[in-house]
Amino acid sequence: MIVKDHKLFEADGKPVKFVQTPNVSPGTITIDSIVIHYTANMGGEGAVRSLTTVGREVSAHLVVDWDGTTWQLSNFNTKTWHAGRSFYNGRRYHNNFSVGIEIVNPGYLTETNGKFYTVYKNEVAPENVFKGAHRNAVTRSTLWHKYPEVQIQKVEAICKALCEFYDIQEIVGHEEILPGAKCDPGPAFPLDEMRDKLLNKGQALPAGATGETTDLLNIREEPSAEATKVAKALPKGQKVNLIKEIDTHYRVTTLIDGWVAKDFIQTNNADDEFDGIVSATSLNIRSGPNGSESPVAQPLPRGTKVKIMTQDNGWYHVQTEVRGWVEKPFVKRLA
Repeated sequence: MIVKDHKLFEADGKPVKFVQTPNVSPGTITIDSIVIHYTANMGGEGAVRSLTTVGREVSAHLVVDWDGTTWQLSNFNTKTWHAGRSFYNGRRYHNNFSVGIEIVNPGYLTETNGKFYTVYKNEVAPENVFKGAHRNAVTRSTLWHKYPEVQIQKVEAICKALCEFYDIQEIVGHEEILPGAKCDPGPAFPLDEMRDKLLNKGQALPAGATGETTDLLNIREEPSAEATKVAKALPKGQKVNLIKEIDTHYRVTTLIDGWVAKDFIQTNNADDEFDGIVSATSLNIRSGPNGSESPVAQPLPRGTKVKIMTQDNGWYHVQTEVRGWVEKPFVKRLA
């Protein structure tokens, strides 16, 4: 799976089903976390209806059904209402910086006369029952509905795509950010195994690590020579900030410059180096102040911050930050 312009696409390039929920906050957010939930119901379409009902103060970005069918209910950089008054690892209000994924699953079960039931009194076959203690001692149930393997694999593929696009720092369960009040996704979902696998991609480098390119160098979405380029090749001597490293590549951020149409930039007076924000869904950044000039990077998504340098008629010359992977042999480590 892949994320483009804050939307999710299947491996074959087709977008997942999209049903816009009205239950969102205005503006955009910066994503660095994923929160995993279960729906506490038995069907994806019912979950989508619930999360898109006008007037309900609940929503999420994604719903993943039993068979892996996925609905997206809002762009990922839009604030949905899935996490509530959360607290985890020193941070509050996860709606402000996270993607919410709802997995279709009824959750905890009860047993009566050797038979198992959901909270809605639906009987569950014994082969679909998971027995295990919850990570939160206050949650006493030890009976849970299993997640099918196809569903687990789909959630992992989604989280992998999100990690690649957003530099995700945390993948947490609703149960961890609201312990005691929430118990999803519960012990039947392999949350610890999944996040250990996904978040150990590359070793984080110390804050302030920098480097300089020693030759013309491509910057790509993935640490692979076949991966899509996120911008034109970086020139020799380009300064880059180093985020992570793996055997052959650095994950970097760097500033690039180009021209964008003025009509799609909202200016602001913030006291930082970025004084404009992309207001279009996506915006081409070109090598000159003309719509026929070649792009210098992938289109900038809504909410991208830019530094306005000069202007020419209907165009701004801007700097903006891009991030991607570069080959380590062509970067001289500075700090």
